[in-house]
Amino acid sequence: MAVDRRVHYYVLFILSILIASSLYLSWTTETGLGVLNIERTGVEVELGRSVNFTVYSPKEPTYTDFMPVVLTVHGVGGSKESMYAYNVELARRNFTVVSVDMAGHGDSDTLFEWENYDRLADDSYAALQYVWSNYANTAPGVYGVIGHSLGWHVGLAMYNQPTQPRALVAVGPVWIETASYMPPNTLLASGQFDELIPAGALLTEFQAITGNISAEAGITYGNLTEGNAFRLVLGSSNHITEITDRLIVIEATTWMIQALQGESQLAHTLKFWKPYFQTYDLVYGNRAVAYIVGAFSLLASLISLLFILAEHLPKRIRPQPIQLKAMELRTRHSAVISIALAALMITFYAVTGNMSQSLGDPGLPGLNSYNALGLAVFFLLWPIILVLFLMLTLKGGNVRQIMEALGYKSMKPVYLLKTSVSAIIPVLIGIMWLLVWMSFGGLPGS
Repeated sequence: MAVDRRVHYYVLFILSILIASSLYLSWTTETGLGVLNIERTGVEVELGRSVNFTVYSPKEPTYTDFMPVVLTVHGVGGSKESMYAYNVELARRNFTVVSVDMAGHGDSDTLFEWENYDRLADDSYAALQYVWSNYANTAPGVYGVIGHSLGWHVGLAMYNQPTQPRALVAVGPVWIETASYMPPNTLLASGQFDELIPAGALLTEFQAITGNISAEAGITYGNLTEGNAFRLVLGSSNHITEITDRLIVIEATTWMIQALQGESQLAHTLKFWKPYFQTYDLVYGNRAVAYIVGAFSLLASLISLLFILAEHLPKRIRPQPIQLKAMELRTRHSAVISIALAALMITFYAVTGNMSQSLGDPGLPGLNSYNALGLAVFFLLWPIILVLFLMLTLKGGNVRQIMEALGYKSMKPVYLLKTSVSAIIPVLIGIMWLLVWMSFGGLPGS
């Protein structure tokens, strides 16, 4: 039964409202439900090298002294936006938070360099100097660092800067065994299901750091005031989700309050637990809801958008309808081909995904970010590899049947080119639809 074309317009309209509502919820969460100021800015570290960062600060701080600063540093493949849980909750509790895009990530237009932690620390320190110079109510030189994954190594490198941090939170501290120095007032935090940190390994390292073979998670060893404290916490998350793990967010924020504002400040700041309402005074979780609803609505809206485009595009460039035909293959043969194809795609994706690091900067706009060049190569070459794979593994008649099912009724180059172009046009429109909505949601330019 054919669907009334008006249904697609109604569905697209309703989903657009959901997308817009999700973006608004995400924005209000980032502002701490309206109590935070946010400044997205950047500074030039040296000629041709700049650092981009976002500064979060409370509109009406309740802290009576100059506010200390917390620097948040993301991991590989992330961005300053991925540290939003710490950025929002710390700023709501009288901190000025500086969230930095590492080189080759987010809005950065600088090539990423593996393991050049000192240079990344120089970028981060330049952002701190900007804040100390331009924010009158911040305490110059008083700061802590929260780093996730690779970002915690940048946090370690901050101890080589002219002014050292007073506290460090290492979230998902990969390669901790290679660290030659573990500064005092360090909180180690990880998910119990972290894929990059073997179970029990972090506890063993923690016991070695404290010099106590009986040291346990959830207990502070040493004293924050005296500057010799260490603590380990383990959340119920993996390496990716530990940056929004509720236990880790609470522990990291508490650690910074104690280390930078003083133990007594815990009694005068926003409580994490509100016993009368039986809820946590944490707002960052609203953004997760916004992400889920917004992402689902955005992807679902593409279906109606493509149906509408198929009706209104000129006939000569309109994609041809696909004739679904079942292709008979033995179950074993089909399973082998499927597994081999999946393994090939994963391998090719992994290889091209790391090409950016080995090939360096190609000098093309937008392809100097981490993984960007490799992803571009993957999407350009994978269709060709897919067709070659099918030709090698299937009989000629089956390959033709697959191509016909995709709308390619002839293998002549001119026909293939014309059919491909007609398929690309609605795809490009769909991509523009996605990018426009994402730009409203703060998608990094690169």
